[in-house]
Amino acid sequence: MTYLLTQMTLYMLCALILGLILGWLIWGRLAARLRQAEADRAELSSKLKLRGDGSEQKAHIDRLNAELDACRKERGVQRDEIDRLNRELDLARTQSNVSAAAPLAAAPLAAAAVSDADKPKTLSAARNGRPDDLKLIKGVGPKMENMLNGMGFYHFDQIAEWSGSELAWVDDNLEGFKGRASRDEWIPQAKILAAGGKTEFSARSET
Repeated sequence: MTYLLTQMTLYMLCALILGLILGWLIWGRLAARLRQAEADRAELSSKLKLRGDGSEQKAHIDRLNAELDACRKERGVQRDEIDRLNRELDLARTQSNVSAAAPLAAAPLAAAAVSDADKPKTLSAARNGRPDDLKLIKGVGPKMENMLNGMGFYHFDQIAEWSGSELAWVDDNLEGFKGRASRDEWIPQAKILAAGGKTEFSARSET
């Protein structure tokens, strides 16, 4: 959902920026036409002073005046359009900031949803007194292994059977290492090791 909102916001920003550029170009052309028309009128007025009044020259002046008025009106419309696009751009930026902040606001809610009811099954001791070498899982060092044993996890198959909510509970209860189980993908590694296979990390650790 956040990805779609971000994409929509980007498309809106691109459209608004393109509109601003087009408006600026059109406005520049209108300004050039306006300056040219004013120059033509000034030149014609100068000629009339030398030649005297005439119906043809007067008609030409009227036409130039009408063109000037049209340019001024069109230029005013373009200015209003640019102002509108600026307002929409500001609104899109505000919405983009709100969308980006939404996942951050949701994070505490997700953390609060973890409860003791999600705690995985544990053992009071390793089976037959022989715990698995949990250090073969990427992200588990000696300190982490001792922590897991203290929590009641001694074997690969215990970790391999964690559900999503149980994984979240473990992530939340790894003091000083919160989130490590998810980030290093312990469950897929544990499934391979529990079946007697080797991961790329465990193969390197055994050499």
